[in-house]
Amino acid sequence: MSQQQAQDQLATSPVARIEVLPASRTITAGDSVRLMVRALDASGAPLPNAVLYVQLRGGEGEGALDPASGWLVASSIGSSRSR
Repeated sequence: MSQQQAQDQLATSPVARIEVLPASRTITAGDSVRLMVRALDASGAPLPNAVLYVQLRGGEGEGALDPASGWLVASSIGSSRSR
């Protein structure tokens, strides 16, 4: 099966964008923030059955994210952006 045939068989995704909240936040070592990541459709409505996988990449500093709860705990000074 060619790549084009595989793409033709995929259903159109209802996901128009991914939202990360808070979009901007500064925390210092030892502080924590709860991140919420959700998929939105073209009208901005949440898609409750969407399955999202999150990976923290780039930025400076260190921290640990609990994927079950969404809590991010900073362990050193730095910054990162939500994309």
